[in-house]
Amino acid sequence: MNLSPEWAKTFAEHAELSAREAADLLNIPYAVLVAAIELGEILHRKVGKSYRIRFNDLMDYKARIDLAKS
Repeated sequence: MNLSPEWAKTFAEHAELSAREAADLLNIPYAVLVAAIELGEILHRKVGKSYRIRFNDLMDYKARIDLAKS
């Protein structure tokens, strides 16, 4: 299978992570991520009691916190 860069970009735009996966990816505690979600700092949707975060929205949040640190 040949995976083009366009395919990878499209996948990343639509991929969703659980809050636990997102916290692990950012290397932050789960509770810190949930607090950011509840403060409206991270775009998300709820599925039942669980949060789902689009990969691109998580990367936008990461860029904002990285910028604030510098």
